[in-house]
Amino acid sequence: MLRSYRIGLATLAACAVITGALPVSAASADPFQDQWAGNIQLNYTGPDGIQHPGLQRFSQNPPASLGTIFSTAWASVTAADPRTGVSPICSNLQTEVSQQLTALGYGMASWNSCSIPATGDLQAALTAPGQVELHFLVPGNSIAFDVAAFSDPTVDASFNLEIDVTLAVDATIDGADQYTTATPVSLVSAVVRFSSADVSSSNILLNTEDPSFATKADQTLDQLVVPLGSMGPNLDAEVMTANQQLHTAAQQISAAAFLPGTAADTQGANEFFELAITVDPDNLNFNLSRAGVPPAAPIGCTYSAPPSNSPLQGNVSAICAAQQPAGVTALTLQMSDGNGGWMAFIGDADDTLTAGSWAVQTASGQPQLDGVPPTDSPVEIRVCSFNEWGSNCAAPATVTPSGPPPASGGPVGSPLCGPDSHPYQPCYTFEIGPTEIPTVQSPLSPLSP
Repeated sequence: MLRSYRIGLATLAACAVITGALPVSAASADPFQDQWAGNIQLNYTGPDGIQHPGLQRFSQNPPASLGTIFSTAWASVTAADPRTGVSPICSNLQTEVSQQLTALGYGMASWNSCSIPATGDLQAALTAPGQVELHFLVPGNSIAFDVAAFSDPTVDASFNLEIDVTLAVDATIDGADQYTTATPVSLVSAVVRFSSADVSSSNILLNTEDPSFATKADQTLDQLVVPLGSMGPNLDAEVMTANQQLHTAAQQISAAAFLPGTAADTQGANEFFELAITVDPDNLNFNLSRAGVPPAAPIGCTYSAPPSNSPLQGNVSAICAAQQPAGVTALTLQMSDGNGGWMAFIGDADDTLTAGSWAVQTASGQPQLDGVPPTDSPVEIRVCSFNEWGSNCAAPATVTPSGPPPASGGPVGSPLCGPDSHPYQPCYTFEIGPTEIPTVQSPLSPLSP
């Protein structure tokens, strides 16, 4: 019975409902910044190498510091509920202790005290590229309660709390993408650890029959690691807010740094950035950068409609110069939507080509792009160049298809890919930038771009 009592005591120290012990992670070798404010700093470096620090100050809603987030959330869960006079943490702890004692065949005679400080110390370190570890230290916690057994039923426990949070940050961010709870910042882990435990009881019988009770209870409590759960900050909501703010920042930096006409090499820039984080004594720095510029517009492009009674009847085509400007990694054929916008030829695998695959298109090695409009009426089309950093487009032209596409199939014996295939399929596999055009795979063996 005494052994059961000891084990129950050690597990009662969790300040939230314990759902299972977790392994203790290895300590980081990197030094942690103590008394860390955790200010969010947004910095940008352009392809010209010029640095633009502290951009968060220009935002109408600058992000809150991590120090403020942790302190505010912790204060809210340690503040007394006006209706009961008990804080949420102490209320959860009292419930858990009572349930554990009941399961062991005891009852709680009284809940004497629960003291959890309302403040803590936030520490931070960069433990790996793109990974930051946060420690929120709360020393000096204590509880006391009476067990409905023995002549001297009081049990006292004191301990320190540490909330450990690990965040990971992606190496890129695209302001045009929809932010999520895990893009680009994701929550890797969030646990509560206990340390410096001191458990004691004035019960004479317990201390006489098991003199090592207090030592064993202390060791068990010091090894306890539990999920953060409802005890601390709502980290999922905070991470999603951070991701929303980072995407907005990418959009705003793009708009400020790449206004059309400010420089020749910024025309057509997208909202894609490389992303890295650093930790200094006061800040968590999100460093956005662009190492390249958008490509020049395609050159030497002519537009036409393949003749009727051909495998490409109903298509519109563009043939461009075999040698395109440096930096072009893909060409795509686009169609006007009639309202000032442009769209791809949905479902066509032959309206996009990547650099290195153009020689399969024509005998002269010129890139040929084809698409099937939804109508045989005149359509306005254009060819655009793409790379990781943006796109630019050649002047458009109006083309009239030779008629609707054939109802089904092509000439007997038409190949699976190549100029005579129907529907047209290029004989290669290609990949392009992360946002503008989908990756497409042809039915035959790929050629390296």
